[in-house]
Amino acid sequence: MNQIRGALLERGIAIHKGVDQVRKQLPDILEDAENGLTALCRELIAEQAERLRELDKAIKEQDTRLGRLSQADALSRRMLDVPGVGPITATIVASDIGDGKGYASSRDYAGVWAWFPRGGQKLC
Repeated sequence: MNQIRGALLERGIAIHKGVDQVRKQLPDILEDAENGLTALCRELIAEQAERLRELDKAIKEQDTRLGRLSQADALSRRMLDVPGVGPITATIVASDIGDGKGYASSRDYAGVWAWFPRGGQKLC
């Protein structure tokens, strides 16, 4: 994505930061015959855009796999009920905790991740 933005910027075409902006503006830029891009430049940027689409597809596939993995484990499914916890965090925490026998208490586990309150603060 940064290569696309950089190549366009070198030719005087600016795209706002963010992958969504690149996805939104790139088709119009590639179709605009009067923006000064050469045919070769258009071809190379179009190839980069295709790679970005391929990466998007691969990321969605991995997200689907992680979703299935998190649904396959009882602890992961319970973790998904915690606000702000998604499939990645739920799967990591469930695999790290295992059966839980490696920790004397939940506070011991929280200490591993520095999830405990400082000083006299309370969690709830």
